[in-house]
Amino acid sequence: MIAMAQRGAGEWKPPIVTTVAVKGEGIGELAERVDAHWSWLDSSGQRDARRRARAKEEITAIAVAELRQRVGGLPGDSRLDALADQVAAGDLDPFAAADELVAAAASGG
Repeated sequence: MIAMAQRGAGEWKPPIVTTVAVKGEGIGELAERVDAHWSWLDSSGQRDARRRARAKEEITAIAVAELRQRVGGLPGDSRLDALADQVAAGDLDPFAAADELVAAAASGG
């Protein structure tokens, strides 16, 4: 499957390296290919781009967790239950319900 993937010019194509760990076969070639990949990551800018993408995901996860904690800590969690009931009944769409919940959290209740 990896070999069949479409790649643009300059993109890394993962090599297939045959190894037999118990016999120590192919380990040198595998190490060379791993080093080549690290070199490509550096020269292509992918290492920094991937590091930045991981940092963005981590920041987002932390922010979402904090927002969930704040929303979950609203006075009387019944607000979330009431909104869920309205959405389940088809009386309110989930986006409007989320807006109401965020607005309530922003106003302190």
